[in-house]
Amino acid sequence: SFSESEEVRIIYIEDKFHFNLLYKIRFVRWGFGKLVKELGADFVFSLGNVAFPCKVPHLVLIQNAYLFYPESELWKRLPFKFKWYIKMANMQTAFYLRYADGFFVQTDVMKERLSRLFRVQKEKIYILPNVVSYQSKPEPDALGCDSGGDIKLLFLSKYYPHKNFEILLPLARKIKEQNSNISISITVSPQEHPYLAILGQQLEQEGLSPIIRMIGAVKPEEINEAFKSHNGTFLPSLLES
Repeated sequence: SFSESEEVRIIYIEDKFHFNLLYKIRFVRWGFGKLVKELGADFVFSLGNVAFPCKVPHLVLIQNAYLFYPESELWKRLPFKFKWYIKMANMQTAFYLRYADGFFVQTDVMKERLSRLFRVQKEKIYILPNVVSYQSKPEPDALGCDSGGDIKLLFLSKYYPHKNFEILLPLARKIKEQNSNISISITVSPQEHPYLAILGQQLEQEGLSPIIRMIGAVKPEEINEAFKSHNGTFLPSLLES
């Protein structure tokens, strides 16, 4: 964590910024710009998807995948309240794009979609991919994946609606039906979400737990070994590219 120093200064915003929509709208429109002026900032780098009016160069990191996939099947699955919240957040991001001088996104697909959907010049969009840090020391069979001819895939994710965990049960049935040598390790536990508890029970009842293996969360220092213990990755996300 950061601590105050000559190089780093932390300014806290009131908690109601996260809970009071009117306060948030007002602060984005005027509060941030006023703060930039008071600090005498030469440059602004925003990590929160939303640009804001200010009189210095402004670069924005956009990580909100919901913004880029309006046609996704996911929208039909989202609860109404959460869907309304996401749509309002998307409208806010789209409205304030005009105040940014440049953008960071995580993939080539997001760059193409940001340019096409919101008419942003591609010259203003830069790719800043996620970084995986390999910190662990090799320990053979750390996740119980012995060597052999089987194909072991790793689904490295917590449970979120857009991650598309719902595809796993019909996929496991298909793998069993075809007598395939594929198994998928998912980094979740049944206790983490009601759907995962149901999924775990169903996998056990149908004898599919060797195909879809719940191995629980993988710690950062174990990620390297997790990759080594599998033949590839599996990401059936409805949003990410």
